[in-house]
Amino acid sequence: MTLGFRKPALWHAIALLALAASCLLASTRVDAATSSTVVGATVPTSTTIALSGCAGPPELQLGSLAVGTTSLTSPCHVDFGANAPATLRMFQKDRTGAAMTQVRTTLDTRSGVPSYRAVDVVSSSIVWVAGTRVNAGDVTPLRVTTNGGSSWTDVTPCAAVGSGIGHLVAWSASEVLIVSSNKACYSSDTGATWTSVTTPYAFNARLANPTGDILWATTTTTGRIMRSADRGLTWTSFLIPGATTSPYNLVAWGASDVVAIGTVTAGDNLSRTAYAWRTTDTGTTWTQSTIGTIPVTTVPATTGSMALIDRSSVSGRIIASGSWALGNQFKQYYSDDGGATWTATALHPFTDRLRYLGGSTWMGGNRMDTAYVSTNDGASWGTVAMGGGPTAFFNGISRVQGGAVVAIGDASTVLMSTNSAASWTSISPAYTSYFAVVSFNANDIAIVAADGSALRSSDAGATLVPATGCGGSTYTDAVATGPTSAIAVGSAGWICRTTDKGATWTQVPSGTGTWFTEVIRIPRTGVLIAHGSTTAQFYRSTDDGLTWSAMSLGIAGNAGVTAVDEDGSTMVIGKASNGLMWVSTDFGATWSSRDDGMASSLQSVAVSPSGARILGGHYPIPGDNLNRVTTSTDNGATWTSAMVNAGSGEVLGLTFTSELRVWALAGNKVHVSDDSGATFATVATSAGSATELEVLDANTVLTSGLGKLLAVSRPTTALPDVVAGTGLTPAGGAFGACLLGTTNAANSWPVTGTCTVADPVPWRPAAADSTAPGSILATSTGGTSAADLVFGLRVGPTQSAGAYAAHVVFEVVAP
Repeated sequence: MTLGFRKPALWHAIALLALAASCLLASTRVDAATSSTVVGATVPTSTTIALSGCAGPPELQLGSLAVGTTSLTSPCHVDFGANAPATLRMFQKDRTGAAMTQVRTTLDTRSGVPSYRAVDVVSSSIVWVAGTRVNAGDVTPLRVTTNGGSSWTDVTPCAAVGSGIGHLVAWSASEVLIVSSNKACYSSDTGATWTSVTTPYAFNARLANPTGDILWATTTTTGRIMRSADRGLTWTSFLIPGATTSPYNLVAWGASDVVAIGTVTAGDNLSRTAYAWRTTDTGTTWTQSTIGTIPVTTVPATTGSMALIDRSSVSGRIIASGSWALGNQFKQYYSDDGGATWTATALHPFTDRLRYLGGSTWMGGNRMDTAYVSTNDGASWGTVAMGGGPTAFFNGISRVQGGAVVAIGDASTVLMSTNSAASWTSISPAYTSYFAVVSFNANDIAIVAADGSALRSSDAGATLVPATGCGGSTYTDAVATGPTSAIAVGSAGWICRTTDKGATWTQVPSGTGTWFTEVIRIPRTGVLIAHGSTTAQFYRSTDDGLTWSAMSLGIAGNAGVTAVDEDGSTMVIGKASNGLMWVSTDFGATWSSRDDGMASSLQSVAVSPSGARILGGHYPIPGDNLNRVTTSTDNGATWTSAMVNAGSGEVLGLTFTSELRVWALAGNKVHVSDDSGATFATVATSAGSATELEVLDANTVLTSGLGKLLAVSRPTTALPDVVAGTGLTPAGGAFGACLLGTTNAANSWPVTGTCTVADPVPWRPAAADSTAPGSILATSTGGTSAADLVFGLRVGPTQSAGAYAAHVVFEVVAP
């Protein structure tokens, strides 16, 4: 739970001292003239207010509470003063009902940054990758490219594989077998349908594919290996006689020859011995050989594994290697007689993945941005920089087909080499950026991704299903044009249009090649206005986006953001390079230039539903790192500014959901204001970078951005206010404040020396607004005064789970 406090602008009363003087001069002339003057002065009230101990990360925290429990905050100290009597108030700014209300966030990360664990290369054009989902509820990543990584197709895997795919084998762009720890699924139609495979033992996720139909796999059961002769649809298991551990990895060639490797502990527990087992008759008989023994100086023996193995198709050399926890030792062995005898080589630096690449070339990796390559059948090794960044991407190296090698790993890393690992190119599938989100009503949502793919929801984003997108462009914004229709705009003047709430999208010509960055709809007239990215080019459509014509507004340079009020009479166009705006109050017929005075880039604008307020969101001002929202109540003639949240990034999104409630998006944080943008409080943090705000209903906004969707809601679910005189003990729950003490002030609330949970007297609710009698905390006779408050909360047994926030305003008024 979070408890937020907002610090308002001060009220200043003005005392006016007027002095009038006149003089009458004696004269013998009957036509003498007279005159008078007024001398004026202003005495300021010097009203001040300051908070300390009230701010947490990012707001005052009550913590996470189980039902039936109570929590108290540390004291919140308020200093206030004036050279005249002053009154300190605390209230819910322009709100009614309970102070502590729920903040709901729903995050969809289906296209987040996956960690790839499996890869297979059918050819230099066809590559499959799979891995582990980022968060619970994500779709387990499975993707295929048919053009060498220029574009990728997301494939929905079978549910049986669960949260991660440990291995896969692909035969074409449509035929693939995927494996988790204990499940396998086969598809011959690019995942449109799946056959769930039942195996006699759980996979150890180590597969070999020596021929087209034959598969071998290690298992988690001691001495057990499985074989399939029909591409993984059915399996037979084999028990290796005398094996005391599960084979960890294997290499297979032909239809019957297999060498498996594993590690066991020798008799006196002072060494670790690695063994190999070979069959030449499809698993009927097995021969065991010793790979090597590592001496151990501690008891019991430290763990280790002989985990990596592959075989040269030219020389027949088998190389096996492993890592040993003791002293970070790395050992490598080779066999030139099919695994019967083994010879140790020098220490080697790689610990994860070993692949034979062809000829005399081998490759190994150590989970860093380096490949270790041998061009003499493993006799010596050199390093090759891969350029994938310092991510742990050596989760897999492809088997070799068609002359291509692919390495995969975390952070969506996919690297390809077509020259035996001498150089590498990134072919990573870009995770989807949701830049265009529209809502047709409180439930129906349409989403167009930057790459033209689409999603839709009919339950306010609780579930998302794929839709038929446009593709072929980079889309940046969208707007609903009717109860069931919307358009999305993007690069090269492309327009993507739907008439069925986002189920299907169709591309329509715009008549221009400009890159559209934003589009708005004038509610009263239905006119659409879109603008370009680098020049002030504006285009107008009066037929729901089917045709477009150029507009001439006389605006020079880059105009980056637009906004419109509820009926369309007030419109704003903002220039991204500075605080310049153009404002129209006659439905776009005429425009006036405005400047909000901020020396930083303008990133967003908003107009209140009535048109009475214009807001501008800015990049943090150089030197102070404070991002600000400017406000005008006279169509841009004069401006005031408020800070959103220091260091949270540029204010990329601003939107009104009522005349008083404003939402702001800065960096990956969502902020809300209940006083038309005068003050803001942080209500949510997205796991991904967000770039746009879209209104879903009066209480909810959607943010969209790089690989993430976040729905932030302020619904009516509330924790009850404390009832004066009953304290924090009611079983149904309560939230309130306690005045711990005052200095040089007369208190209106009861003061206690402890503010304990057991004492019911001093606890009071936060008043609904500044006019309520209970809003007055303390008064002073002049000078500096102070008040200390503690906030407390008890959770009732039926309270909904989630995050809650109370937005409390302190205000000092001097007559």
